[in-house]
Amino acid sequence: MSTTEISEKLVCRFIQIGKEECFAQLTDINSEFPETITGQFMRLRPDTWYQVAENLDKTELCALIKTLTVAEKQLPNCKAGSVSPVIWLFRKLKERFPSEQDKTADWVHRNTDNDWLLGSNL
Repeated sequence: MSTTEISEKLVCRFIQIGKEECFAQLTDINSEFPETITGQFMRLRPDTWYQVAENLDKTELCALIKTLTVAEKQLPNCKAGSVSPVIWLFRKLKERFPSEQDKTADWVHRNTDNDWLLGSNL
């Protein structure tokens, strides 16, 4: 799951937050992972997120999508628009776990303010 552009520990932390749906923990993410302060992780290339998604099971992938959806809305510098990692991760979800796509898309639509996630990108 590790890539050169996003740490495995950070991905695991995001997954944990998403599984628990305790998104208030995102307020501590910049102190836990100082590299997140710029929000650059939200604008990584699609292949980075595809690589992350490859080794995740259905629950982990859905949890990561949820956390990044909320992170984009709540964390400073994390607006990603058309390059949101949620788009790339959702593509892998549809490919690998199609039975989860409607439920997850509905959740994202209810919890985002990113017009690109509200459109036909999911």
